Amino acid sequence: MKLSACLIVKNEKDHIRAVLESLEGVDEIIVCDTGSTDETVALAREYTENVFTDYVWADDFAAARNHAKSKATGDWIISIDADETLEHGGVQKIRDLIANATEDQLHFSVRMTSKVGGQVHDLPRIFRNNRIVEWVGAAHETVHPVQKNPCDIVITYGYSTAHDLDPDRMLRILSKIVASGNATPRDRYYHAREAYYRKAYARAAVLFEEYTKVATWNPEKADAFLYIARCYWYTGQGDKARAAGFKAFEINPDFKENLLFLADMHFEPWKHKFLRLAEVAQNEDVLFKRV
Repeated sequence: MKLSACLIVKNEKDHIRAVLESLEGVDEIIVCDTGSTDETVALAREYTENVFTDYVWADDFAAARNHAKSKATGDWIISIDADETLEHGGVQKIRDLIANATEDQLHFSVRMTSKVGGQVHDLPRIFRNNRIVEWVGAAHETVHPVQKNPCDIVITYGYSTAHDLDPDRMLRILSKIVASGNATPRDRYYHAREAYYRKAYARAAVLFEEYTKVATWNPEKADAFLYIARCYWYTGQGDKARAAGFKAFEINPDFKENLLFLADMHFEPWKHKFLRLAEVAQNEDVLFKRV
C-alpha cells in the first residue's frame, strides 16, 4: 500500500530538513510551496523531486492542503507541517495502522505534542487518498467527513520562525470569515482565541461568549468558558470569572486545567477541594491537554 506525505510550506528554511528527514521511508513526499522567498524550495528538492510552486496563496489553508493532496499518488496520506516531526519509527507504525484499517475508517487522528510545555491534542493527519476525504476550513482546517479514529502515532510540533513574517495571518483570515456571516462555531472559537492571545481580554470575553451561544461540541465549549474565566479574572471581575469556571466544570468536571484555575480563584476551604479534584482528573474529553 503506497504512502504519501504532503506538506504545504512557505519560508521554512529553518525547519524543512528536520521534518523531511523524519519522513524517511514513505513512498512519496509532496511539497507544495506557497511563495517562499528563502531557500525552502531548494532544500526541499534535496529530499524529493515532487516540489510544486504552482499554488497561489489565497488565505485558505484547506484549499492549499487539498491542492497538495491532489498531487499525491499514494493510497494513504500523512499530512505534516514544516515545524513538525514524525516520531522515530513513525512511518512503520503508519504502515501497520493502514494495513489493518477497515473500509469504513477514512482517517486517523495522531497525537500532537508540543515541544514546549507538553500540550497534547489529537488531529486527523493520516487519511485515505480519495474523493471522499477533503480538508475544510480556511483557518484551523480539519479533515471531513468527521470520524473519531485515534491512534498512538505522535507528531511533535514547535513554533515556525516563518510565523513572525506574517504574525496576523490567522487573525486576518478568521476576521474575514466572521465578517462574511458564514463562520462556523469552530471559526468563532479560534477568532476569539486570537483576541485572547493579544491580551485584548475584554474583546476576547465578548467573542467567546458569542461563541458559546452557538457552540455544539462540549470539549471546545468547556475550553471557551475557561478562556472567559481567565479574561474576567485578568480584568478584575472575580465573580464573573468564577461563574464562567463553574460553567466549564458543569460541562466537564474532569477538565484538570479548569479545576486548577478554579482553585486559583478561591480561598480556603474551597481552594484545596478543587486541588484535590485536579489531582485525580484524567482530562477525558478535553480539547487541549495543557496540564
